[in-house]
Amino acid sequence: RVPSLRQRRAPNESYNIGSCREDHVPESYRYKAFLSYSHADATWGRWLHRRLESYVVPKRLVGRETRRGSIPRRLRPVFRDRAELPSDPDLNARVTEALRASELLVVVCSPAAARSRWVDAEVRTFKRLGRDDSILCVIVAGEPGASDQPGRAEDECFCPALRHRVDADGQLTAEWAEPIAADVRPGGDGRRLARLKLVAGILGIDLDELLQRDLHRRNQRLVAVTAGSLAGMALTLLLAVAAYMAREDAERRRQQAEDLLGFLVGDLRESLQPIGRLDLLDKVGNEAMAYFATVRPGDLTDEGLSRQAQVLTQIGEIRMSQLLFDEALASFEEAYRRSAALAERHPDDGRRLYDRGQAEFWVGNVHYRRGQLAEARTWLTRYRDSSLGLLYLDAGRDEWIREVTYGHHNLAALAMESSDLNAAERGFLDEIAVLEKLLERSPDDHDLREALSDTISWLGTIAGHRGELVDAAAHFERSTAERERMIAAEPNNAQRRYWWALGLMLEAEVAAVSDRRDEARMHFDRALTAMEELVSRDPDNLEWSQFVAKLRVGRGELRAAMDELEQAHDDARRARDYLADLVERELTDREARRTLARAYRLLSYLQQRQGEHDAAFESIGRGAELARAVSELAPENDRLFGEFASILVWEGQLQSMAGDADAAGKTLARVISGLRERVAESASPDLLDPWVRALILAG
Repeated sequence: RVPSLRQRRAPNESYNIGSCREDHVPESYRYKAFLSYSHADATWGRWLHRRLESYVVPKRLVGRETRRGSIPRRLRPVFRDRAELPSDPDLNARVTEALRASELLVVVCSPAAARSRWVDAEVRTFKRLGRDDSILCVIVAGEPGASDQPGRAEDECFCPALRHRVDADGQLTAEWAEPIAADVRPGGDGRRLARLKLVAGILGIDLDELLQRDLHRRNQRLVAVTAGSLAGMALTLLLAVAAYMAREDAERRRQQAEDLLGFLVGDLRESLQPIGRLDLLDKVGNEAMAYFATVRPGDLTDEGLSRQAQVLTQIGEIRMSQLLFDEALASFEEAYRRSAALAERHPDDGRRLYDRGQAEFWVGNVHYRRGQLAEARTWLTRYRDSSLGLLYLDAGRDEWIREVTYGHHNLAALAMESSDLNAAERGFLDEIAVLEKLLERSPDDHDLREALSDTISWLGTIAGHRGELVDAAAHFERSTAERERMIAAEPNNAQRRYWWALGLMLEAEVAAVSDRRDEARMHFDRALTAMEELVSRDPDNLEWSQFVAKLRVGRGELRAAMDELEQAHDDARRARDYLADLVERELTDREARRTLARAYRLLSYLQQRQGEHDAAFESIGRGAELARAVSELAPENDRLFGEFASILVWEGQLQSMAGDADAAGKTLARVISGLRERVAESASPDLLDPWVRALILAG
């Protein structure tokens, strides 16, 4: 924080440069002012020189007689030494002459200036001319009077000649001086007010009068701009935006652009997402990313950074739906850098912490989708911790409680990846208890109900991994029924239909394993019909198209079991062609590669049934390669390892049917060896199924 002490001065004395006293005004000067600064403050020197010489005095003040003489139209010329000073301890003749020819001395004050012997020499020379009261200061860094405080001498911003009176020989006296200063530091006057204070001192008028004139001028400009904007709006909205964007204030232009982008990928996205038209925002996302590439974060206000972080997060979500994971990750990481800086700057602001948590979640989600589980755990743990931080700020706010439950949900899902079903179940049950309490307070909150339905379906997945099919079916049916009620309340919400179709698929899988094949086919057909309709609305949503391929593989496996080989082959081929294209273009996540491995296994089975033995071997080889790579991403995941083992079991069967007993024996021995320790530790059906099959086939 900026200390309350601004400079050492008498009580009730202020920094009002407009009240500066001038007893002697020479008849004429070559320069309006001499600008003195340390070369370390050259940037401030250039800024102040430009601001003073470009300042236009209000017309009503021009010509008035003040203690400084007649007020001119412009405050120029202002002398600014641009060359390096010589090594001679005395000022050179040019600088000394410029000081004599300057009406005022303006000193840029900072710790660097306080240590500069040249700044001190210029102040001494000016004071020797008997013009102590014609010195004005601008504080840009440091602290006035810090040299009088123990241990803070390095922070002093006034050079010795400013702090003391100077005798006729230019020597410092014991008498203290009271420099008059404007303050541009954070927490001080700010650049605009500091400049006006300085101008008021130069002109010899009261600051209040200049402020009124400046406000009047700004109001006149505002009226003119408003009138022009209204005229432009009468022509077209485009011309109005162009007129607005053409205004001289660059910060306002930037805010206008970011507000527009925020609407397009924010509010407009919220309107388009339920109807499944995120494809319309693709070009907007590209333009937004190109725009942000031209803006340096350091040039933005906190609000500007916050808008950027939110827009970047929204763009990343769009890229996720297109399976553009590299682009999505880049967008989320940029959002994190901005929101993390804001959260660190404002640790007690829940909204800043919330935005950081959203970015952390999405970065973790990209890694999760790719199967990079160590990275996912790191980022999702950060998200959980940020959510707990929100609860610390306001424990009674439902929105923050919800974030904490989502944080624990993600970690429970990661526990599933390690096949730690007990830990995952505890996490999901705790989450359900909290969500149900929140729903009691907000029964019409459909997002809460969707979260509850999703968590219930996770319990069904856990039960399925344990082989508890009756319990799994009950959880899935409850989840699907809840989603059907939400669809009835929001019939045009595409995202609700997507989650409903996912629930139908889970029901279908349990029904198929439980030998309720007609029920399973009905669920698959309903889910496919719903998803194909959604994809027709938004073909650019590759996440939906990928899910259609997964449904086709599931239905194809069911049809193969029912000896509907032609229909099964059609489903398997269409799914393989689509997913293989995604893999080739690297537009896939781990689940897509896993589904493609299943498609190859199904095709291999169907090709063998149709006598296409070479094709069957080729398909199972590709499937085994994909399944192995997927299982290696999460080596502790029983289901993924079991799927890889199942593919190898089928490969062993193919080798046996082809009469290659040695190859079949080696393949099956590989499966048995790989599963032996796992089966001893886990009774998961995902492992027991290929284990038993391999043992039987191996005799």
